[in-house]
Amino acid sequence: MPGLRRVRDERGYSQQELADLARVSEYIVPRIEKGERTSLDTLGKLAAALRVESLEELLLDDASIEGLAEQRGELLTT
Repeated sequence: MPGLRRVRDERGYSQQELADLARVSEYIVPRIEKGERTSLDTLGKLAAALRVESLEELLLDDASIEGLAEQRGELLTT
């Protein structure tokens, strides 16, 4: 899941710190970042811990996020 690592890095969390905040197994975050599937419940916990507005931020890579922002007429401040 390309966006998870990006958002986690932006927030300054290690994989272990994110797992603790989201109250998920310490093994979940690295597995998801490597592309393994997970449940919507787990994604919801991670999104809440990272305080993202939508799951899209976790699911999409940088190029996809930029494309969505352009479609919506939003400006990116990166």
